Amino acid sequence: MNVKKAAGQLGRAKDYGADWWFTDFFPKNSEPYYFKLFHQIEKLALRCTFSCWSLPSRQFLEKFKKTFTADSELEISPDTGSEKIRKINKGYYFSNRQLIEVLFWAQAINLKCSVHFTVGLPGETTADLVETKKMVKFIKQKFINCELVVSPIEIEPASPWLKNKQVWGINHHKEKFGDFCHGRDFYSTNKLSAKKIKKALIELKILAALPRQRA
Repeated sequence: MNVKKAAGQLGRAKDYGADWWFTDFFPKNSEPYYFKLFHQIEKLALRCTFSCWSLPSRQFLEKFKKTFTADSELEISPDTGSEKIRKINKGYYFSNRQLIEVLFWAQAINLKCSVHFTVGLPGETTADLVETKKMVKFIKQKFINCELVVSPIEIEPASPWLKNKQVWGINHHKEKFGDFCHGRDFYSTNKLSAKKIKKALIELKILAALPRQRA
């Protein structure tokens, strides 16, 4: 959608009382498009939750901060603290060092972020879970503007993981669409049992929810 049309639709939505824009579309090399869009909608005073597929640049953070209300936030999903596992599973890879750099930039301009982690990625081992715990602890200690979010993975019907279970090392008994309508069952991988994934997920949620320690 061209910038002028997108800005017009957001303006009409605001006229109807919708003042919070959530967007989960951020393909590679799309920042110039958003810079133009932000310029067009700056006077709308929208709240925005922007889900980043890859890491945003420092310029993006600054323009985002200028465009939207103070309660707006960026969502960043490293998924795991293990760079090895992130490289295998993430569409747009970034290192832990690059992630931390972006979080420092965001904190410097008082921009809210939510940082998302999960458990049960293909290839993930107990050693990788330790790396994730270390990353969650570090972010909690260093960044007061960051909310930590831990969520289970929902394997959807016809997803690549489900269609290629052997390739990804996924053990999941649900096959037909109707199977997915009867609650969530934890799957297992070639590295982690369903019980281990569930236990690790609970532990990580508790860790993320703990109060921050005073310096």
